[in-house]
Amino acid sequence: LEVKLLKQEEQFAKNIEREKNEKQRAEFNKQLAEVQLTALNAQMNPHFIFNCMNSIQKYVLKNEKERALGFLQNFSELMRIVLDNSVKPKVQLDEEIKMLDKYILLEQQRLDNHFTYRIDVDKTLQTDFFEIPGMIIQPYVENAIWHGLMNKTDTENQGILTLAFNKENNYIKCVITDNGVGRGKAAELTKS
Repeated sequence: LEVKLLKQEEQFAKNIEREKNEKQRAEFNKQLAEVQLTALNAQMNPHFIFNCMNSIQKYVLKNEKERALGFLQNFSELMRIVLDNSVKPKVQLDEEIKMLDKYILLEQQRLDNHFTYRIDVDKTLQTDFFEIPGMIIQPYVENAIWHGLMNKTDTENQGILTLAFNKENNYIKCVITDNGVGRGKAAELTKS
């Protein structure tokens, strides 16, 4: 009986140790994922930032003070949002939409209103309730602008970018559409 109790005690100790190790591994993986996400959030395309600074410089050199100040105001607001959100593993959907609005507005201004945009949010979607990883949508919007709309040569029809947010089942659905040249044509233009 004593040997049996000793074996059970050993097995119990092993189980506790294994559970402890699994908990530590899970906690480590969670922390690693949060660090990686924070690093991703802290990155905004450096080209975008330098291009914005060049746009401000262009407005100043052309003595367009109002445009320079407006652009600088929007740029600083965007940077504040990005920096505030970069320390959070997730952000509220309304914060992400606000960041996207500022980002698209800057791209629109920087590109001399080459396109218009619209952000549609379903009225039943509680944007202050849902949380998503920050900056998860911005790269797709950037691709729509730079590989779709910027390659558009049809001057009669201005470029249009639309973001639509709604709730589908238990998920948030974001659809990004543009009337740009399409992926095939953009790939051809990139090659040449």
